[in-house]
Amino acid sequence: MPFTSQISPTACGDWGRLYFSPNSAGYLDGAIVEYGVHAVEINTTNRITIANSTLRHNCHKPAAGDAWGAGLAIHAGTHLVTNTIIHDNQVEAGIGGNWAQGGGVEIKPLAGPTVFENCEVYLNVAGNLQSGKDAAGGGLNVQWTDPILRNCEVYSNSVYAETGRVFGGGVYLGESSAVIEAGTRIHGNTATSAWYGPAYGGGVCIGEAGMPVSPRPVIRDSQVTSNTATTGPGSTLGIFYGGGIAFYDNSSTRAIVSGTLIAGNVALNNLNASGFVCGGGIGMASGASADRFAGNLIRDNSTGNSGGLVLGGGICLLSTNDVTATNNLILGNEAFMGPARGGGVYADGPRSYLVNNTIVNNSTIGEGGGVYLANGVLSNTLVVDNYAYLDGGGVYWAGGSAGYNDVWGNTFDSQIDPLEDVGNYAAGGSPRPATDVYTDPLFIGSGDPATRYHLRLNSPCIDAGTSMGLVPGQDYDGDPRPRGSRHDIGFDEVRVRRTYLPLALRSY
Repeated sequence: MPFTSQISPTACGDWGRLYFSPNSAGYLDGAIVEYGVHAVEINTTNRITIANSTLRHNCHKPAAGDAWGAGLAIHAGTHLVTNTIIHDNQVEAGIGGNWAQGGGVEIKPLAGPTVFENCEVYLNVAGNLQSGKDAAGGGLNVQWTDPILRNCEVYSNSVYAETGRVFGGGVYLGESSAVIEAGTRIHGNTATSAWYGPAYGGGVCIGEAGMPVSPRPVIRDSQVTSNTATTGPGSTLGIFYGGGIAFYDNSSTRAIVSGTLIAGNVALNNLNASGFVCGGGIGMASGASADRFAGNLIRDNSTGNSGGLVLGGGICLLSTNDVTATNNLILGNEAFMGPARGGGVYADGPRSYLVNNTIVNNSTIGEGGGVYLANGVLSNTLVVDNYAYLDGGGVYWAGGSAGYNDVWGNTFDSQIDPLEDVGNYAAGGSPRPATDVYTDPLFIGSGDPATRYHLRLNSPCIDAGTSMGLVPGQDYDGDPRPRGSRHDIGFDEVRVRRTYLPLALRSY
């Protein structure tokens, strides 16, 4: 059943919306809702189901004030959205508008935990052209409520602001304990800051503003790929966090990102020499916190800047962060252009713990091809075959604590610095940690990326780590740790096979 404009030619905003008023009930099944201001607006606590429907070509562009939720706006209640497509909707703030939020979906603070399953949200836009004002959630904007996304696809959405901040090209989670799971794919979304404001999260931005209890958003068993946080045509500052996933400044969360592919994301300032870029895959702004990043494949992400500072091609943990990154495979990430630190990981928070990761084949034009450690802890980690143009091909150890790692086979440009060992460790004059292993870890070397970097049964990294401190109780595959006398080094705990020979009894 179509709900559409009666005006010819049709245009978004031709009519109002389908409205579920307080205390109303009902459902929407097999509908097409198009060319309204909002496709559907729900303001009832009675459960509404939207199924097998399409919400498209709607736009909320008020002459004045905020703009929100052109595809679906939920004000109250807990609802179900299933097998529904939400696409090509747009919100743009009017004169004096502080916010443009939720190009596709806006879930307001009093709403309950609506479930989205088997849905597509794509080609939606949230934009704010008002001076110094902000925009959030090109695809979905969620604040003070806890929806669940299962097996959904959120792609090709965008958020932009002329001179303000932008949050979450695909999804913005503000003060939310939302769960994104079960193969949800967030890809090809963009967060663009046109002039002055910082951009957070091409794919997902997580934020918090002083809640009594820190929210616990979860992203698990999903994919965050090929998203971008970048400049507009006239950017004069250029501050960008998290091409894939970003955490807003001072956001105190208990977030968990686990079992997720974070790949091919980009945080890039290619127009201006000022500012900085933090985290191609994951970028945590100053003072942000999370519980853990565990068991993820973080690969082929990049950060770049036309002249300003570039931090963390794979992960950037910027100043006073509190988070544990463990059991991750961090592979093939790059920090390029401008002064760069940490092709795989940049960490300078005193409570940033990098434990039992495998960090391989990352690169930077600056220091720390695998890891740039300015503060925090690096332990039980394999740092192998990384490259830095300057020094610290494996690890640039500028501060913090390091030990029980295997840093081996890393390289640097010898024409820049002829010192032999800075290909592996550049430590500002400090000796390599005595607890380190310095040898070929003996990877399996074939199969998919995760299999390829598992350890052989004769690896010198078996039982070579520490079992003290913030160490994981299982590995990337979910196998228990330790299996021997101590933790193995890297994201894999080897299943040691023992052969028992039969006992032959003899008579004498």
